[in-house]
Amino acid sequence: MKEKIIQGGIVNGEKMLVCPTWEDEFQKAIHKTGGCFRISMDYSAVDVSWWKELEKIAGKYGYTLDSESLEIIQEYVQKYKKYENHFWEYGKKIITFEQFSRMLSKKAGIQPKEAKEYVVANLQNLEHKEILEALLFSLQLIKSEKGLEGTQWTKPTCDFIKKEFEKMIVNKEY
Repeated sequence: MKEKIIQGGIVNGEKMLVCPTWEDEFQKAIHKTGGCFRISMDYSAVDVSWWKELEKIAGKYGYTLDSESLEIIQEYVQKYKKYENHFWEYGKKIITFEQFSRMLSKKAGIQPKEAKEYVVANLQNLEHKEILEALLFSLQLIKSEKGLEGTQWTKPTCDFIKKEFEKMIVNKEY
């Protein structure tokens, strides 16, 4: 029987939490987080921003995190600790830094960690805008940085993203 240990490692130049995934139920659970991708048949890597979900899943299936993975998590927690209490108001809802970053990640098609870095770098720009305007502003910048500006960034696209984002907030899909 293989040891049930989640390791810290570097995958594609990023610090990730590497999971042995030979158990189908465990594999399905970690892939549902959205922050996971397969490395090989027996291993998957989880973006460190999904560590809370991973810890719950690990406990449920009897996995432990090695010291390197715990160090990666601690480093990540310390990096974003000062943003934990940052939020935006959307009507009667409060959107936290974590929720905003995850929604941005989902809508922009980027990794959660990349979304957080982006939000932190642009926090001042996002400070005094409505949540939807902030999201659209962020997406515009991300798309322009990735070479997707111009004709691909149209009003119908903005309107579609705005509607989808409103649905996400209403349905709490984050």
